[in-house]
Amino acid sequence: MRSSLYLLLPALAAPGFASAEAPAERLHGYQVQDPFRSLETDEGAASWIADQEAKTAAFFEKLPGDETKMAKRLDELSRIGSVSGARTAGGRTFYV
Repeated sequence: MRSSLYLLLPALAAPGFASAEAPAERLHGYQVQDPFRSLETDEGAASWIADQEAKTAAFFEKLPGDETKMAKRLDELSRIGSVSGARTAGGRTFYV
């Protein structure tokens, strides 16, 4: 079951988007490795997203409590309500 839990907190899943087989190339005389290159392809990005969703689901399955209540609370916390236009005072801009 996919819910907002899997979308709101992917950072809780362990890091792991850098590829172990990072391609290297020489640019302007410097050896540069790109461990994130796999995320530039549809297959690489889809694989990473599926992996992060699985890690996040495993994290939340270990937590005690009701998933419905947690999802509701996370939804409440993620809403910012309405924001008016910008107002400037004292050389600073505020959004209220």
